Parts: sequence; structure tokens; C-alpha cells
Amino acid sequence: MFTAFVVERDAPGLSIGKEEHKMGIIGSSTCPVTLDKVPVPVENVLGEIGAGHRVAFNILNVGRLKLGAGCLGAMKSVIAQTIPYAKQRQQFGRAIASFGLIQQKIADMAIATYVLDSLIYRSAGLIAAQLATLSPEAEDYDQQVIKGIEEFAVECSIAKVFGSEKLDLAVDEMVQIYGGYGFIEESPAPRAYRDARINRIFEGTNEINRLLIPDTLMRRANRGQLPLMQAVEQVVGNLLAPLSPLMEHDDNPLHLEQQMIERCKQAALLCAGISVQTHQQALAEQQEILGFIADMTIELYAAESALLRALKHHAGGDEHANALRLDMTRSWCRELPEKIERLGTQTLAASVEGDALSMPLAALKKLTRVTPVNGVTLKRNVAEALIGAERYPL
Repeated sequence: MFTAFVVERDAPGLSIGKEEHKMGIIGSSTCPVTLDKVPVPVENVLGEIGAGHRVAFNILNVGRLKLGAGCLGAMKSVIAQTIPYAKQRQQFGRAIASFGLIQQKIADMAIATYVLDSLIYRSAGLIAAQLATLSPEAEDYDQQVIKGIEEFAVECSIAKVFGSEKLDLAVDEMVQIYGGYGFIEESPAPRAYRDARINRIFEGTNEINRLLIPDTLMRRANRGQLPLMQAVEQVVGNLLAPLSPLMEHDDNPLHLEQQMIERCKQAALLCAGISVQTHQQALAEQQEILGFIADMTIELYAAESALLRALKHHAGGDEHANALRLDMTRSWCRELPEKIERLGTQTLAASVEGDALSMPLAALKKLTRVTPVNGVTLKRNVAEALIGAERYPL
């Protein structure tokens, strides 16, 4: 047990060490802080005595969400610096922005930015809605806030992992589009590349956060707060039933994608449930499997967030912006079944073998089977919109 507290910089016994020389984020000061018999007044205690872990964990939760938002801002900046260069840089007598493989990179950066944008707004909105139900006049208001934020620990971890890894992809593509100049310090690419790397370590490494996601979900299920195993049983019970064909709907431009996400949820539940049944309490030591389950959870939450946002805007707003949102959402969601099949296959193969593997593997393939669309055209549409705007326009 430990207690959270604050002290003044000039408190007796507090000393600050020399500045650390870091790989990136050089504008941020980083120094070791030493506390040696520092007196702490009782009014400086944060939360309850002996309950410092709750304060610390919620600082991490909020920090993870904010880190995801910071990565979002960085991705928008990367796009804004990359596209003008791609339009100005000439090769073979034309701007490299006109080449299909460069447009694909720009589209991938933009689509990931849109999905992260949707995920961050959704998570922040959920937390804000929860906190809005609390009364600041209540005696235990602070404790209610802590408890309210704790409910969204999974969403915060997802924001951190997804945001930091998509930013890494964006800065890597930035260097690639800048080419040799991107490897020269005077270009903006090296600083963006260095600064991005810390985000996968900040606020708990991405590996720790991947373990936290399934662990939190399992603990909630064991406490009866989440009907996880009931959902698994329902999926297993429907395995032999024929799947109805995916259908379009006139009033919902993303009806097909919505159905795909629901089937992918069933596939992820199936794989997670089998891994739990196989390993039971020993699952906590199967970190690779937990990582697969976490990645399926992240992919599902991200895809659903993008879809919900696109549908919300579809009811009104700018026609061109809505068309761009639909193209980005379709592109991302259409790649989801392949991701879930890959992760699910790895989960199943690490949990069962032989004849016991055949039926769940067949069910997984059935749930993730979709008719492919022309993803090249979707991404060309996205790239065209961004190249015209020379920035992320949403």
C-alpha cells in the first residue's frame, strides 16, 4: 500500500538531478527527482491514505487517453508537412504525389488518422458522459470521479496503443515519401520520427497495455459486470446455424460494414472463449495469446468507432466531407475481417490442436468471409481529397 501526495519544488529534502539527454522530445525537460525525508502535510495527500494506487492508475488512464490525442495531433501535422512536399517533389517529370504507391501511403496515413480521431472522440465522450452524472456537491465526489474513470481503463489503453502505433506508421511513411531528404536533419522528418518513438513507452508500454485489456475484461466478467462468457456460449451455440447473407440497406450506407463488424465480434468472442476454456487460470501466463485477444479488441473498437462517427455525420453536414468519411470507413472496415481471421487463427492454434482445431477454425473462416471490394479505388479517392486540401481536412 502507498499514498499519493504532492509537494512543493522547494520542499526540504527534495532535490532535482541533471537534465537527461534523450533521443527525442528534446523540448521536454526530463530530470530525476529524489525525495529524502521530505515532510508531507496531511492536506497534501491525494485521495485516501493507503489508496495511492487508485490515484496512480487513474493518472495513467487519463494520461493514456491524452497520449492518444497527442498522437492524433502529431499525425495531422505529419500529413500537413508531407503532402506539400509530395506535390512539389518531381520524379520522372511529374510530382511524386501523382504516383499510385505514394497516394496509397497518403491514404493509409489519412485513414488511420480518421479512425484514431473517431476512437478518441468516442472514448472522451463516454468518460465525459459518465462524469456528467456525478454531483460535485457530493461528499465523495472525488472518489466517484476516480471510480468513473476506472470504468474506461480498457478504452484508454486502446487509445494509447492504437494512437502510438499508428503515429509510428505515419512518421515512417513520412520519411519514405521525403526519400533521401527525409534522412537529412534539415527536413522535418527526422524530428517527427524521433519524437514519435517514446509514445509506445510512455504511460505504460504497449506490451503492458495489451495485457491490461484482456485482463480487465476477464476480471469484470468474473465479477459479473460483463456477460462475456454468456456471449461466448451464444456464439458457440450458433456455430452450426447457416449465416444469412450480408445485405445492403437504403437508409444506411454502411450497413454491410456494420454486419461485418458484428460477425467479427462473434469470431473474436469464439477465439477468446476457446482460449479461456483451454488455459483457464494459466491464461495469465500465455502473454502471446493475451496479445492476440487484445489486438482483436483494439481492431474491433477502432472499426466500430469509425463507423459510428461516419453514420452520425451522414445525417447532415458537408456532402464532400461525408463522402470522404464513408470512403475511409469502408476502406478500414473492409480490411477488418482479414485482421480478425489472422489474429483468431493464431489464438486458436495456440489453444487447441488436431481434430479439436478443425471446427472452430472453420467457424472463424465462415464468420470472417466477405466479398472483397476495390480498395485501390477507395484509397485513391481518399488520397485525391487530401492532396487537394494539402492537409487532413476533417
